[in-house]
Amino acid sequence: MLSSEREANPFVVLMRKDNQQRDGSFRPVASLAVTSALRTSGLWRALPPEEFKNLILLLTYLSPNGDCLAAVTHLAEAMDVSEFKARVRLSRLARFSWHDQPLVIQIPRGGSLDAFAPAPFLVRHEEAPAVASTATETAEEFPGREAVIRHSRETYARPRAEVEREIAEANGWIERKDDGEARAALVRLGFSNEGSAALVSRYGSARVLKQVEWLPYRHAKDPIRFLIAAIEHGYEAPRGLAPHVERPDTSQPKSALP
Repeated sequence: MLSSEREANPFVVLMRKDNQQRDGSFRPVASLAVTSALRTSGLWRALPPEEFKNLILLLTYLSPNGDCLAAVTHLAEAMDVSEFKARVRLSRLARFSWHDQPLVIQIPRGGSLDAFAPAPFLVRHEEAPAVASTATETAEEFPGREAVIRHSRETYARPRAEVEREIAEANGWIERKDDGEARAALVRLGFSNEGSAALVSRYGSARVLKQVEWLPYRHAKDPIRFLIAAIEHGYEAPRGLAPHVERPDTSQPKSALP
């Protein structure tokens, strides 16, 4: 391509190959650059502000493979207008001629899938310049994708059954183990199933179990009423309670609330 022809393109798509593998595969990356031709060619002055804005919007739909194509439905969403208004705006831009060539090409696909693309003379494609690496390692020293995945699984992954149970407990699909213990402890003291479930659901199993454990040291005249108040208000441990005192037997049921 002659120098004058190269300079005539207002935009350039720079193509790069990232994460190249030994088998030749890579991840394509494309970026858009503006050249001085947008100014020197007179296109910037010739385009009305609204048309220029719509052209730039269209150019933002650049794919990793270097294609630039936007459906009417996507353009309408970006413009925050109806698909009809978006089609009118891009059709108006498509009718704008520069050196007897349309700036935008309409690609019929049917309804909202109709798409628009910039004219080929607006954009040229080039290979992006190589970026010098400051790393001391060579490509041979970097682990492959499978090695990275394997290391991550071995280091950070948890058993699937454990994760599934945690998700089920968090969503209330199954009862937590501690919740079951707390409910059972309350039932043994004389609470109904419904009452125990309500206390555990509202205040949590840890709080309930702690107050149940401390109840024998309270010497309350009405243990059940006192326990309810202790759970609701989060009473502190009984004064003088040894940190490693053996937990008394609370398996004998007490009378329930009337």
